[in-house]
Parts: sequence; structure tokens; C-alpha cells
Amino acid sequence: MTPSVFSIQLFSFFLNPYMDKGFENPEERDWLFCNVFFIIILYYIYLYI
Repeated sequence: MTPSVFSIQLFSFFLNPYMDKGFENPEERDWLFCNVFFIIILYYIYLYI
């Protein structure tokens, strides 16, 4: 499994349940931002291993 495919699967997994309500509720939006930030970090970790 390539890092890009792995990160895309993670990204879609975290993003899908919060796509609709996440941008209405500030707390949900902050939590979503933390997940996106975490996925970006994971992407770079897998990229440079």
C-alpha cells in the first residue's frame, strides 16, 4: 500500500462523517481540523520512512 493511498483512505474515513455538520458547529470544525492536521503529519511520516 502506497503512502498516498493510505492517507487518502484515512482522510476520507475521518472527513466523511463530519462533512455536513462539521462546518456548522465550531467544536466539530476544530475537531475536524485536528484530524486533517494529524493526517498531514502521518502522510509526511510515511513519505520519509
